[in-house]
Amino acid sequence: MGPVYLVNNPDKSQSILSIAEFKNSTGKSWHYFLRLHSVLDNKEINKKEIAVSHNKPINHEQLIGRLGNTFFVVTDSLVGYDEHTLEPSLTESILIAANPFMKDKISRHHNNYLLDEAASVMYLRDEDGGSYKLYAGSPVLKPDNGMNEAAPDDHNYETAANYKLYDRYDIQRALTCIDTADNNLYILGSEKETGSVLSYFGTSIFPEREENRQLTVVPYQADGASLDYKINPPKTGEGKYFKAGFLQNRFCTTAWKNKQGERIISFQTNTIKPMFCVALVDKNGKEKWRLNTGRPVNTFIDYLVSERNLLLWFDRPDIQNNTFITTVFTIDLQTGSINQEPADKM
Repeated sequence: MGPVYLVNNPDKSQSILSIAEFKNSTGKSWHYFLRLHSVLDNKEINKKEIAVSHNKPINHEQLIGRLGNTFFVVTDSLVGYDEHTLEPSLTESILIAANPFMKDKISRHHNNYLLDEAASVMYLRDEDGGSYKLYAGSPVLKPDNGMNEAAPDDHNYETAANYKLYDRYDIQRALTCIDTADNNLYILGSEKETGSVLSYFGTSIFPEREENRQLTVVPYQADGASLDYKINPPKTGEGKYFKAGFLQNRFCTTAWKNKQGERIISFQTNTIKPMFCVALVDKNGKEKWRLNTGRPVNTFIDYLVSERNLLLWFDRPDIQNNTFITTVFTIDLQTGSINQEPADKM
C-alpha cells in the first residue's frame, strides 16, 4: 500500500522500498511492514514491522512518504525510518532535542503533515497551530514563511495528489502521446490523431481513447525554419499499439527517456479482458521488444522506472481471505525479460 521508491545503494545497486499491509488470520488486526527488495531479482533484503492496528486498517495517508533517505510514518507517534537499514533515524525525542519548543506540541494527526517530495521539504503544523518546514538531512525545523519551495518545472502536483489520495496510480495519468527531443517530434497516435497534431499546434492526444496507434517521428528546426522533408522524411514505425501512450517520468508531464533516448510504450490487448503490455522503442522509433505481462489492465497499481529496469505492481483479489495478492514484475529494459516476485498476501 502507499508509495514505492527506488533506493540507490552505496555499491551502485538499487533496491525497492515499499509498504506492505498484512491482515492476520482472525481478520481483526492489520500489520504494517517496511520492505526492501532487490531490483535485480526481486528478492526480499529486509523487512521491519512499523505499526499494528486493531479492528480497522490504518489510513494510508498516515504513511507520509520519503524525505531524503528517510521514510516518515505517523501513528501513535511520528517516526522517520532510514531507507537502507529500516531502523528509526528521526523520532519525536530527536525532534524535540533539536527543537525544544516542540515539547508536547508534536501532532499525531496526518493532516498536519504535507510532504512535497518534488521540492524536498515537509510542511508541518504543531498542536498549537505553529507552522514549520523540515528539510532532508537535518532535524532542525525552520519557520514556515508562507513561501513554497521550488520544484521541477515538469512536476505535476495534481497527479501526485491524486496518487496520495487514492492509494494507487491511475495508469492514464502516467501516459503521454506526444514528446520532443533532439529536434524530433514523437507522436504516438492513429492516422487521424497524428494528422490533427501536425495540423493544429498544441493539439493533445488522449491515451484512454480506443485507438490503434503507431509511432511517427517528425524532424523539425528548433528555430522554426522550414525543413526539407525529402531529405529528412518523417518516419512511421511498423508496430501498432492499442490505447497506447509513452510512460512518463513519475509525477511529471514529460515522457521517460533513458540516456540512449529509448522510450517505454504502455498499451493494451484489444480483447474482452484487456491485458497490460509494454514495448521499448529506440530514439529512431524502432521497436526493440514488446511484452504482454499477462495481467489485466485494471489490476495495475503502480510503477517505477530506472535506466535499466521497469517495475510494475499488480493486484488481484483473494476472495477466500477477503484481501489482495500483490505482485511486482521487474522488466529488464535491455532484453525485455521479466522477473516476477513470488506473490505475497497483502
